[in-house]
Amino acid sequence: EPEVFEKIKVDPDLLIGLWRSGSMYYRYNEDGTGRTWDAAEDIKEEEASHFTWTVDKTVFTHLHQMEISSAIIPKQYQITKLNLQTLAYEDEFGMTFVFEKVE
Repeated sequence: EPEVFEKIKVDPDLLIGLWRSGSMYYRYNEDGTGRTWDAAEDIKEEEASHFTWTVDKTVFTHLHQMEISSAIIPKQYQITKLNLQTLAYEDEFGMTFVFEKVE
């Protein structure tokens, strides 16, 4: 029998803010821009790399601007959980990423 995915309704407004997973931080802004940084590499938010993001139903897309070239690297995820405290998504290889809301 085919696996049935629970249809979750994603409210993109819930994404707005700062999320943390381990030492990784992602900030999502209302205008569809964002920043990400790894505190373990002693990187502060001001030095973070920039990306833009969109949500279409449960498809979560990050478009990362490469620093050395003008290339845009798209990364797509399926959001599996999103509420006021938790953001979880998985990539095309089935890797799951879970974040907690910081602010």
